[in-house]
Amino acid sequence: MNDLWKVGGKDLLRGVINAVLIAIFVGLAGIVSAPGFDIFSADWASILKAMANWGVISFISYVGAMFTSDRQGKILGSI
Repeated sequence: MNDLWKVGGKDLLRGVINAVLIAIFVGLAGIVSAPGFDIFSADWASILKAMANWGVISFISYVGAMFTSDRQGKILGSI
């Protein structure tokens, strides 16, 4: 059995960890590279919202990739 179209518990845990790390890294990179960034006057609600969006997108992308690949990493079991 090639496990195509299956996602296990480890895949979900890795997806969550991946999503959190990507959200943090992309969010922080965007924050510090913004022109005129000042940590004391930043709109943290907007920043956290953007980071949450990146996290959700990352999680869905990761789990989607795991869902459509087999144990050997071949997409749709053949590529």
